[in-house]
Amino acid sequence: MSNFRPFGPAPAARAAASQPAPQSDWCCVIDSSLVREKIVLVEREPQLEHARMLFPQNVVYTHSEIAMLEKMAPESIRGIHDVKKTFGGFFTNLESPE
Repeated sequence: MSNFRPFGPAPAARAAASQPAPQSDWCCVIDSSLVREKIVLVEREPQLEHARMLFPQNVVYTHSEIAMLEKMAPESIRGIHDVKKTFGGFFTNLESPE
């Protein structure tokens, strides 16, 4: 069963510049040939909101999400990417129900 937790809307007053600066190695931008666009990878869930403010045009994934996606078929990954692109948020469990 997939568990999806959507992001709430960020208040307009909360700009990326007002957020604490993460360490320089906190994220990377990857040009994904699978989903045919750039994605942002962060190490942990607390970094998601900051990355979304800095890269609003890109879908942001955590390392744990990528680890779950690695076990899936390409079409499933594209479907999950479309959900994240539309609704934001992050997945806590991408296992199929038994």
